Amino acid sequence: QKPLTEINGKKSAQVMLVVGTNEGGAAHPNWRNNLTVAVRLQQTMNEMYPTLARPINLRTAAFNQMLTSGSMIIEVGSCGNTIEEAQNAAEMVADCLARTIQTQQKS
Repeated sequence: QKPLTEINGKKSAQVMLVVGTNEGGAAHPNWRNNLTVAVRLQQTMNEMYPTLARPINLRTAAFNQMLTSGSMIIEVGSCGNTIEEAQNAAEMVADCLARTIQTQQKS
């Protein structure tokens, strides 16, 4: 199985944002801040490329995301996707990340 979509005539891997919490026992009191950033990025992806993102995956592990504010894992596709599909997705995620950052700097 490979998470795949077609956007602007290009086949693209789908992406998933992974946000860790403190539920697994790690000291991660500010995980909700990371989730807020992930939700903003997800909203931008949904606006710019509606089928690019899979739902956010909220996990019990912390993944060292407590070390910096706004940390998350961005999973691009799966082992079933081609490099080209992954690269197409990564370019779109980069566009969305830039727009998210620019939007936040203006507010």
